[in-house]
Amino acid sequence: MLRFMKLFIAFIFISVQMIYGQNIPKSLYVVNTLGENLSFINLDNHSVNQNAVTLGLYTNQIKIRGDNGYVINSGLNELQVIDLQSLTTTNRISLGTGTNPYNMDFINDSLAAVSLLFNNEVAFVNVNSGQIDQYVTVGLGPEGVKYYNGKIYVTNTNFNGSGYDPGTVAVIDAATQTVIDTIAVGMNPQSVDIDANGNLIVACTGDYVSVLGQVDIIDLSADTVSNSILLNSSITSVAINSNNKMYIGTFGFGIMVYNLTT
Repeated sequence: MLRFMKLFIAFIFISVQMIYGQNIPKSLYVVNTLGENLSFINLDNHSVNQNAVTLGLYTNQIKIRGDNGYVINSGLNELQVIDLQSLTTTNRISLGTGTNPYNMDFINDSLAAVSLLFNNEVAFVNVNSGQIDQYVTVGLGPEGVKYYNGKIYVTNTNFNGSGYDPGTVAVIDAATQTVIDTIAVGMNPQSVDIDANGNLIVACTGDYVSVLGQVDIIDLSADTVSNSILLNSSITSVAINSNNKMYIGTFGFGIMVYNLTT
């Protein structure tokens, strides 16, 4: 039951990305999971195209690279590629039947790492050719993915069927595409980002019932947790802006804003 609750919460997320391109106005792209569409907001004139692109089942995330948007459709096990100038779908990359892709990050302009929730793996995807270069086994139920300084950090929720084993973050060497370390973190880590000081910030959700959320700060010079921030809520996602403010999505308590500098 906890697992179904967790998946439902993931499915109703709204994923947002901004782009500043030479041929594209300053724009905001909103993935609407239940609506299965992409909304486009022109931030220069505040116009809104609510149904700019049709997406797929259980859309979970959008990432921007160049003039393309890359959308994870978890229910269709695919990566949908969208030309943001024409707002048209140019490719659909299959990630394998029943894999449930969850999150992704880019290593370079052609290679992305995608977590496969149901396969306990990370897929290295060549977005230009549409082919999978490699599958790497990590922990149970991988979700959040972040590339930084030659390494890929993947949060393992470690759901065991009835509850959560201790959470971990798998560290993958991007060059060799192998796991080189595993870092112990709080319960049910789902989301990850990098702060202004080059620390890895991990949102650990808890179990939605008795264990509340916490944010673990990992010192990447040693790949160890240097600090933990306990929060009075189950947290679901984290994003950090250029002013080192941390925005934390919660289950039922809105968005918390935390100043990492002070």
